[in-house]
Amino acid sequence: MVRWSRCRWGPCGRISWPHPTHIQHVLQDQPNQYHKGASVARIQPLFGAGLTTSEDALWRRQRQLMQPLFQWPRLLPWTAVIAEATAAMLGRWGALAVRGQPVELATALRQLTAGLMRQILFGPDARREAQAAGHALMQAVGQLDRRVWAMLPAPLWLPTRGNRQLQQALHTLYAYVDCCLAEHSRQGPAA
Repeated sequence: MVRWSRCRWGPCGRISWPHPTHIQHVLQDQPNQYHKGASVARIQPLFGAGLTTSEDALWRRQRQLMQPLFQWPRLLPWTAVIAEATAAMLGRWGALAVRGQPVELATALRQLTAGLMRQILFGPDARREAQAAGHALMQAVGQLDRRVWAMLPAPLWLPTRGNRQLQQALHTLYAYVDCCLAEHSRQGPAA
């Protein structure tokens, strides 16, 4: 029997699956029984119709295509990067603890995740464009995080400050990716 918890948050409900076997149940054993919900549409500006936002047959196909990238041999090179970032975060927490200051856990973990995403996606590229793309990724993730948790997020067409920041961040990201793809195609296939 799979145990889970449900909580109400305004008009929305949330389900918590606190154990890896629960996640396996949802993602591998019974994926057709679980759907992502309406808030997933709020992150589509960044993720498109990708694995994070797709459902049913499209999700199964995308998952099948992506699965080889998440095998242990492919992930091992990132363990040092993750360990280093986590140690740095814990060092900052230690300094706060010595001074008796609290840690804003949600913000700290969001910053850790976003920093790891930036480093894994863009690497140690020191070019100005790569740095701008990393910053744009952080902006986009931050804005989308606010959209996901908002009771009534402003429609994307409404020119709010957050929507303008999101659109600018996405523009910067798309321009960087287009530049990288063009550079890659100029270089030709790897030898």
